[in-house]
Amino acid sequence: MQGLEHVAFHVQGPTALMAAGTRFVNKGYESFWGPGRHKFGSNWFWYFNSPMGCHVEYDADMDKHDDDWIPRIATPGAEASQMFLFENVEKFFPGGPPDKH
Repeated sequence: MQGLEHVAFHVQGPTALMAAGTRFVNKGYESFWGPGRHKFGSNWFWYFNSPMGCHVEYDADMDKHDDDWIPRIATPGAEASQMFLFENVEKFFPGGPPDKH
């Protein structure tokens, strides 16, 4: 890989991440990974394709290192990259809209 892979914007928390990501989706930006939560760092994430040729990430609530931090090693892959992944659904209502009668 050569150049800039992605730029991350750290937001206030998971709610701010979901609101910002939803605004991007509503503006037509393509979401390619997320929303979800990374395994290392425990941070929430949502990645988008950028017209600049790189990616844009919103992230929130990342762990901070302290004096007790111990480095870990993991094989790159989906299991090391994410704890779970959500699917963005524009609107959802159980059972559908109310009857018009």
